[in-house]
Amino acid sequence: MLKKNKWIFIFTLISLISFDQWTKELALRFLSNGSSVELTPFCNLILVFNKGISFGWLNASGTLGTWLIISATTLISFWLISMICKCNKKHELYGYTLILAGAIGNIIDRFMHKAVVDFIHFHYQNFSFPVFNGADSFITCGAVLIIAGRLWHD
Repeated sequence: MLKKNKWIFIFTLISLISFDQWTKELALRFLSNGSSVELTPFCNLILVFNKGISFGWLNASGTLGTWLIISATTLISFWLISMICKCNKKHELYGYTLILAGAIGNIIDRFMHKAVVDFIHFHYQNFSFPVFNGADSFITCGAVLIIAGRLWHD
């Protein structure tokens, strides 16, 4: 599947990574660390630097922790590339591509900022979802696409 759609895959991957980095650059340029801008009654933009993994879990303080996360994410990215090369179903190709784009976007942040730039915050009354970014959304959507595809198409 990848061989005949190679250029579409490469274009999509580069576009997603570029979009993620562009939105993070806007957040860095227009938001102060910790300040909040209300978009809707349930969504704010707030700049935070996540040194951990998904939603701040396993906070990796220090250089060693950062490099461990970069190493693990890089290994996962290579595994994702191998999965993409083996794909014979579109939902898997799209899902793994989304996850790979998100992983690469967050690796770039760790190299540039020693943390991942997060800025989207959903909340409602006493509920507060962890602050996240576009790359996190790509990873989540990719995982859902793969799982849903396997449930309904396999």
